[in-house]
Amino acid sequence: VLDILEAAAAAGKKRLFRWSVAQGFGGEDAERGRDPVSALEVIQETAEPALFVLLDFHPYMADWKILRLLRERVAEATSRRQSIVIVAPILALPADLEKDAAVIDLPLPRAQDLSVSLREIAAAEKVSVSEELIDRAVRSALGLTVNQAARVFRKVIVTRRGLSDSDLKLIVEEKKSALRKTDALEFYELGESLEDVG
Repeated sequence: VLDILEAAAAAGKKRLFRWSVAQGFGGEDAERGRDPVSALEVIQETAEPALFVLLDFHPYMADWKILRLLRERVAEATSRRQSIVIVAPILALPADLEKDAAVIDLPLPRAQDLSVSLREIAAAEKVSVSEELIDRAVRSALGLTVNQAARVFRKVIVTRRGLSDSDLKLIVEEKKSALRKTDALEFYELGESLEDVG
């Protein structure tokens, strides 16, 4: 997601500011911009064209003061060539912001993205995995986010001290577990195998 936003900022010739409650905006405004109110004050004081990325800001929008400040920042942003983007795993947009906001649901990662993640984890754990097994493991993890898949791959590789054909079932079980935690997706087990195809 951040790669997409970095590319959007570059294309729009805007400076990218990334905020989280843990790190603030980083740099000189790190301490001052850590809490949501002061983060919105930093946005107010910024005059240059910018793309502000607020990570996991959604819980703070339940506070009427923060919501009011955010609405004021959004109103000012257009004239300054600024955009405010809230990145969140779930987003219940307050009715007050619905007219001023666009919600973009990003697609799940492609097999290539998961493959890169699996290769990085295997390299970090000093485990050799064949191309065929990488392909099968990635197909088993499709439907997960990159972070979810990376957690599953890492768990399997570390606990099993490698990755083998027998571990693919464990990847699917971990996938089921991850999907149970979300209302967005459900896992349906196929009742047929290739032997059943006539």
